[in-house]
Amino acid sequence: MAAIAGAPNASVVWWTELERWVNPYRALNPRALPKGWALTKVRDVARQMTAACEVKAGQKYRMVGVRWYGEGTFERETVNGEEISAKHLFPLTPGTFIYNRLFAWKASFAVVPTEHEGCFVSSEFPQFIVDESRANPLCQYE
Repeated sequence: MAAIAGAPNASVVWWTELERWVNPYRALNPRALPKGWALTKVRDVARQMTAACEVKAGQKYRMVGVRWYGEGTFERETVNGEEISAKHLFPLTPGTFIYNRLFAWKASFAVVPTEHEGCFVSSEFPQFIVDESRANPLCQYE
């Protein structure tokens, strides 16, 4: 680890994870964006989905997680309703933007693929329907 001591905007870098490190100042610099792009708030281009399903004993739920560093969603496990402590789960909708609240700092964001239709997530994984007239959820910029 290295730190810039006494700097007004001190930074910390874990050298073992350097290949995954993104300089937040570069990422948020409007001058660094491609021509025609603009910074905006998620709430201006997406609407959070809030429809929940009540968890029922005797029913099986295919649960999904979101990998770190934008590497997509994955099916974690199938759980019986009586083993789930939450009262509600959220069904996944293909094409929605999703993220992991606990690991947003590790770029745990994805777009739900069709293969995860019929799967569920907890409230720790908010989903958003993207206004495709304002943003393309499947666009990848490199």
